[in-house]
Amino acid sequence: MKDICWFVYLCLGRPCSRFFPRLAMMLQRPGAWLARRLARGERSRLTRRMRIAALDERQIPDIIDEYLGFAVGRALSDLQLDQLVQRLPAENLELVGREHLDAARSRGRGVILASGHFFASRLAKRVLKQRGVPIVSVRHPAPPDPGMGRSGRRWLQDRYMRFLHTVIGDEIVSTAPDCAMQIMRRLRSGEIVNLHIDAPFATQSMRAPFLGQDQTFSDNLARLIRLTDAALVPFWFSGDHRGLKIEFEPALEQTHAPEQFMPELLERLERRVLDQPADYELWIML
Repeated sequence: MKDICWFVYLCLGRPCSRFFPRLAMMLQRPGAWLARRLARGERSRLTRRMRIAALDERQIPDIIDEYLGFAVGRALSDLQLDQLVQRLPAENLELVGREHLDAARSRGRGVILASGHFFASRLAKRVLKQRGVPIVSVRHPAPPDPGMGRSGRRWLQDRYMRFLHTVIGDEIVSTAPDCAMQIMRRLRSGEIVNLHIDAPFATQSMRAPFLGQDQTFSDNLARLIRLTDAALVPFWFSGDHRGLKIEFEPALEQTHAPEQFMPELLERLERRVLDQPADYELWIML
């Protein structure tokens, strides 16, 4: 069923969105309704994982409904991201802590924005680009999708990833042999690079407690900080085009040992996830 949905999305949704740019967002409500009816397997996995994270049992069904709505809304917004950003009313955007990012950039050694996999990531970065803050994304080219069937993995995933490249724009492929060198060159040029600290795929990894159980995380962030002396700024976002919040926290002090960055950042990320669980994309992957 998910393969059929992705086929309709890629082969019909994309062309239609070019000629009827408002159609995609008109489909958000019925699309979310349909996803909630079809996602029985996903709902069971999400319920089990949220119980492990000790979320309120009474609230889990509503959180999952909202989560599926955000997932559908993010897919539809990808079809017309530029138009959404241009039409985003000022009252629908809350930008907090821009001064922390500006202070970090003023050091002239590049900035690493440390964030998590929340649904608003692509919209937030496109909004910032429009406001003069271009951000380089680091992305896995083909992450596994537990809901995708054999046909989808064979025929649709590569097509979807190529589409995502047009959505994301400036990016570095995390599996490239020279990925670390590309990131370091960008940072040494004073650019801003976004790394998701909860990325589950890495050649160098560490184990840490997260949302009720031990998880595997990349520890490349500490290595990059050690090699580049870039500023490290926690970067958060939530919501969607109907109400988007982007927040920058003060840069972590360089007196911290690099090995301390990950545990501290993961604690901050966990608090964010528990505060806004429906916004967190990776529940299904944990």
